[in-house]
Parts: sequence; structure tokens; C-alpha cells
Amino acid sequence: MSSYPWVAKILDQITLKITSISDIWKEMGIEGENLNLRVDALTSYLLSMLEEMYNEEILAKQSIVESIKKLKIRIKEIESEMGLTSCFPDCSSLVMTEKLLYDHFKSLSEKSTAILQRYNSLKEDERALCARLGEPEVPVTFIHVPNSEHLEILKANIDHLTLEKRSRCLRLSKLIQEITNLKTVLQWEVSKEDEIMVAIMAPNAMENLSLSTDFLDRVARLRSCLAQELVQLDGECQALTKQILDLERRLNVDPTDTVDVKQEVSASFFRHLKRELERLKQLRLKNLTSFISKCQTELVVWWENCFVGEDDRDPRLTSGNEDLNESLLTSLESEIDRWKAFYLENETLFKAIESWQCILSRLRLSERKMKDPSVLKNRGGILLVIDKEIKQLRRELSRQYSVLRELSLNNNKVKIHGLPVLDYLRHIEQQCDNAERENQFISQNSSRRELSACDAKVKTGSKRALDTSRSKLRTPTDCKKPCTGLSNSRVATRERKRTDSSTCQLANVTSSSLISLSRIGSSESLSSLRTPRARVQPLFKTPISCKTPSSISSMSSSQKKIVSSTPKTSSSGQLGEKKMCSTPRVLKVQNSLSANVSRFASPLSATSRSAVNKQTNQQKSSRTINNNASITQRSQIKPSGIRK
Repeated sequence: MSSYPWVAKILDQITLKITSISDIWKEMGIEGENLNLRVDALTSYLLSMLEEMYNEEILAKQSIVESIKKLKIRIKEIESEMGLTSCFPDCSSLVMTEKLLYDHFKSLSEKSTAILQRYNSLKEDERALCARLGEPEVPVTFIHVPNSEHLEILKANIDHLTLEKRSRCLRLSKLIQEITNLKTVLQWEVSKEDEIMVAIMAPNAMENLSLSTDFLDRVARLRSCLAQELVQLDGECQALTKQILDLERRLNVDPTDTVDVKQEVSASFFRHLKRELERLKQLRLKNLTSFISKCQTELVVWWENCFVGEDDRDPRLTSGNEDLNESLLTSLESEIDRWKAFYLENETLFKAIESWQCILSRLRLSERKMKDPSVLKNRGGILLVIDKEIKQLRRELSRQYSVLRELSLNNNKVKIHGLPVLDYLRHIEQQCDNAERENQFISQNSSRRELSACDAKVKTGSKRALDTSRSKLRTPTDCKKPCTGLSNSRVATRERKRTDSSTCQLANVTSSSLISLSRIGSSESLSSLRTPRARVQPLFKTPISCKTPSSISSMSSSQKKIVSSTPKTSSSGQLGEKKMCSTPRVLKVQNSLSANVSRFASPLSATSRSAVNKQTNQQKSSRTINNNASITQRSQIKPSGIRK
């Protein structure tokens, strides 16, 4: 018997039916072979039906098994992509297994659909950002559904693109604002052919414009081009402003009639400056003579500032033989600009040379002070102060010379009065030494002649007075020997007068040394060394009368001869008939010796010219006073051997 109850039930029903069929066949009288045929037919029919049904069930079973296999494969793929672990239900029935697997697959499909929708949304955002920014998309590869890592990569890329979009939007906004401002300042007309300008000036440009690096670079180049035009316009405005201010200064334009040059740079301001410059040029043509005169004066000042030699100066520009026309004015302005630029390029070297000259002048003055009899007699603090000052000045002069030597290596093309810098310095030092030796020689000769003249007159007096005067005239600074009587008083009188005369001569020599030193650096002083010295002439060709009437009546003819035979001491340091340099630079050096004033002033400053004239007049008056004092001192000398 079968283990399935439904089989016995079916068999019972089949048995009843077959029994009924057998009864019918019996009633019909079918027996023998006919019965066997009928039984075989019934058996065959039943078996064929069962076989067909069996085959159908086998196919159904196989389809369920295949479905289970497919479900398992897809579930594994989805769970592996989603990062889940596979867990299949354990069932004895294929249908239940298929049903459970299908339900599990359906739930996984719903989850994957939600993930795909999220992925597609992120992908659309990324695609839009990449299209706006011109950046490539991040490649993501999956079969059925993206996993969490894919989504994180996509989200990170979207965040990066969003920040990049904000940054580029801010940059584009600034560029557009700057371009708009520059366009307004430059009054630049927008052309239809300029696609970038048309695009950025369109409405809602920030929402529609591309944010690619290529487009931003094109916008940045446009902005740089406009900025370059603004810089060029600013340079042109500054050049026009400089010309306008120069013309206003030279024309002495009323301040209320001048243009305001402190405005912002723009195309309208540039046109306004051009109109103002044309107006001032017309005024300049009307005042051409005054303009050329001022330019010539300014050119000479710049020549002196740059230590230009005579060979490098164009005499046609400063001589009065040229026709006063626009061409001459243009040449003068061009030459002024040339030497002004040359001075600014080598300003450090020129200022160092001026400082070196000033230190050298102070050193020579201090050395002369050391030779002053009043300083030599005073063995107190003044001698030590002057000696300390000389040592300090020598150290400063050495340091300044080292600075000039380094500067000359960097500026080897610069010539000072046609000489290299170091050669010029050596020449000036040699010139100062020669002038000092000449002054000493002249002073010694002058004193010797005075003493010889006094000795010749003293010989006609008493023998005692003559001997005393001779011993004292040889050494004026020696200590006096004790003497009594009239002879001692006469010797003391002569010695005192000779001391006063020597002091006067020393003052003259000091004044002349200052004047000779003031000529340092001039082109005339460079050429004067090659000129032979002129013979010293007597100071006065006729007897000189004293200023007081009593001195006039008391002066004897022999005394007048003594005075007239006194050799002349030149107030200019006995440097022969050399011309003094009266250039503004030399006068500035002289001013720096007497006061702390600025060495560089405006080339056309009236104050500088008046100071120069005043300094020259003071030097002339000081030389005249020194000469008069020397003459008065000499006229009052009375040899002790001569009585009234």
C-alpha cells in the first residue's frame, strides 16, 4: 500500500469504475479475445493519460527549480553590490522555496530601486555642475545597483563642484564689476563683435554664463586689457600733469586759474588735461623769451649738479647768439630732461662727491686753524679740540673716499669734469695741496719782505735798538729777554707791530685759502693748473694814508717808503690771475662751510640766487676789510731806530 492516502482513494475510484465497465462488458457478452482487446485498450488509454500527466508535472518541477536558481543568482548579485550577506531559506518544498526566494528578491528590488533613484538624482546634479563648470564627470561602474561607496564618491564630487561653482561665481562677479567700472572710466563702447562683453553685459548673466576655466580666463584677459589701458591712460595723465605743472610754474600762473590735477583718472579727465596743456603751450609761445631764459638757467644748474665738463656742454644752448624760437626751447627742454634723468640715476654718487668736498674743505680750514699763532700760543682746550676735529675729519674723509671708490665701480661711465671719479678726487687733493703750499710760500715771502724792510730802516737808528730789533725780528714768538731803557720799549713796540702785521697776513692767507678751496670742482680750476703763475705785484703803487688825521701828520717820508715797498698780498690766496668759479655748485659748497643749508634747491629758485649773490658780496667785502686792516697795520709800523 502507498504512503499517500489520496492514492488509495484514487485507486478505489478507479476500481469501482473498472468493475462497472466489466459488468457492462459481461452484460454485452464480450468474452474471449474481444474482452482481451477491450482490456488492452483500456489499459493503454489509462497508462497514456498518466504518462502525459507525469511529463507535465516533471516540466513544472524543472521550471520551479530553474526559477529558484535564477532567483538565488540575482539575490546574490544584488546583495553583493549592496554589501549585504546572502541567506537563503531552507525548505523541503520547491514551491515554497521559490515563493520565499521571490519575496526576498522583491524586497531587494524595492531597495535597489530607491538607491537607483537617489543615484540618478545625484548624477543629474553632477552632470549639470560639470556642464556649467566644464569639468568631467566622476565614472561610477555597477551592474544592478550602486553601493554606498559609489554614492559617497558621487556626493563628494558634487560638494566639490558646488564649492568650485561658488568660487568661480564670486570671481566672475568681481571681474564683471571691475570690467563695468573700467568701461565707465575709459568710456569704452561695447561692440557687437565682442562676444564676451556682450555676454557679460546681458541680463541675468550670472545665471546663464559658463563658469569654465577657459571662459573665466577670457574674461580675466579682457579685464587685464582694460586695466592696461587704464594704466596707460594714467601714465599719459601723469605725463600731461607734469608738463602742465612745469608750464604753470614757469609761467607763474595764478593758482586760481590752474587745473585740479588730483582728480581720478578717466577719459574725460585726460581730454581735459590735453586741452589745458594746449592752452598753456599757447601762453608759452607768447612768453618765449622769458621761457628760454629760464630754461637756460635751469640747464646750467643741472650741468653743475652733474659735474659736466666743458667738452660735454653745448654752448649753443646757453649762448645768446641763437635765435629765440620754438626749436631752441624744445632743445633746451630735451637737454634738461636728459641731465635731470642722468642726475637721478647717479644721485648717490653726486651727493657723495659733494659730501667729500665739504669734508675736505672743513679739514683744510681746521689745518689752517692749527697754524694760527693765537691757537699755537693757547696750549689749552682749543688746540686739543682742533686736533681732535682734524683726526675726525680725516677718518670721515677716508670713509667717504672708500664709499666713492665703491660707487665709481658701479658707475664707471660717469665722468666728473671729464675725468674718472677717482682721478678727479686725486686731482682735487693735489690742487688743494698745491694751493696750500702756494699760500704758505706767499705768506712766508710777504713776512720776510716786511721784516727785511723794517730791518733796513732800523739800521739808520741807534746801534743798541738795531741789535735788539734784529734779535727779536728773527724769532717773533720767542720769549723776550729782559731789557731796560728806551731801547727795550722801542723793541717791544716794533715786536708788537710786527706781530699785528703777521696776524693780519695770516687772516689774509686764511681768507685766500677759503676762496681757493671754493673753486674746487670747477672746470676753470681744472684748467688753471696748466696756467703759469703770474708774478706777484705790489699791493699799492702809491703811499697809503691812514684814516685818522693824526696818523697822517705823524707819518714820515721814510715810513711811507716802507709802506709802499711792502709786497702785495693777494686777497685771493696769491693764486695768480686765475679766475674764480662762480657756479652755483661752488657757491653751495661755500654756503655749506658757513651754515647747514640744504645742498639741493630748486633750479630756478630766486632764494638760491639771492643767497649766492649775498655770499659773493660778503666774500668781497671780507677781502676788502682784510686788505684795509693789513694796510692800516703796516702803515702804523714805526721802526724803533727812527725818531720823529
